[in-house]
Amino acid sequence: MLKRDPESALKNGKHPDPITEINFWKDQSQDLISICKQLSSERIKKVLKFLEQNKSTYTGPFSKLQKEVQISRAEATENFLYLETLLDLFNQLTDSA
Repeated sequence: MLKRDPESALKNGKHPDPITEINFWKDQSQDLISICKQLSSERIKKVLKFLEQNKSTYTGPFSKLQKEVQISRAEATENFLYLETLLDLFNQLTDSA
């Protein structure tokens, strides 16, 4: 999820329109919000507490992953919110083409 690339369609030889970019960030944001909710659940908090108490080597990488997901979620949400303001203009452009 963290490695998904908004330019993948372009790199695969397709010619996506700006609405494709908006939809990418919308989907990415929704997916990462869902993952963040799962990572902040009580079940995961218990697992993390157990790892910390037992000085597990997984504690650091897991905490790092949680932070990376939070940062990526914020970025995706912000990108979507900014690009969404242009949606009507992009629709006008694609409708007139």
